[in-house]
Amino acid sequence: MLDYSKFDKVAQEHDEEERVEKERLREERMRKYYKEQDRKKKEWESKNGVSGHGHSHAHGESCSHNHGHGHGQSGPPPRRTGCMGCGFADPAALQQMIEDHKKMENEPPKPKMCIEEKNRKKMAAIEATREDGKKLFKAGKLRDAIKIYERGVLICNGIYDLSDEDWKAVQRHEMLLDLNVATCHLKLKEYQEAIRHCKMAISIDKDCLKAHYRMAQVLQSKLLNIPFSEVRCG
Repeated sequence: MLDYSKFDKVAQEHDEEERVEKERLREERMRKYYKEQDRKKKEWESKNGVSGHGHSHAHGESCSHNHGHGHGQSGPPPRRTGCMGCGFADPAALQQMIEDHKKMENEPPKPKMCIEEKNRKKMAAIEATREDGKKLFKAGKLRDAIKIYERGVLICNGIYDLSDEDWKAVQRHEMLLDLNVATCHLKLKEYQEAIRHCKMAISIDKDCLKAHYRMAQVLQSKLLNIPFSEVRCG
């Protein structure tokens, strides 16, 4: 039985990095939200001459709308002043949010893995998918091989901020992974899927002879029904 612990570890590390990054972005959004709520609160207090954390309304005024008709009183109806309860969050909840925001600001930021280290691990994971996929292919486990190869393609599409040289290497890896997926589908006589992945490879490098050769091989096999044993994975 083949040992895939190496690939599993790299894949798990990749997933953990993605989870940590999403958590960091979520916290950043929360910080911005709390900061905006704090700004609104201070703006309202400044506009209405309110200080401290109180929520009382002077001269008996309240936030509720007065639907009475005056009952004999003359002059315009009393002017209703604004309040934190109208158009804002509950004051107690808002104050708690502001305090939480201040706590978060005082916390040291979580260490971020540098992009070079992230990309190094992703490149290692891509290479692992090619090697482990090839082992599965040779063992005749074509469906499993397809899953591993496709995992490698996903990692290729999730790698950023590379030098031109490294980007070309990733593109070549993706092209070869697509060709290997095509070969697996060819052996399974799933010709349309094989053709689709050949086209993906050609879209990455239209001048790659291997990609055009694999496409010709798929089309020939579809027409002539070449035996399974004569198809090879490059």
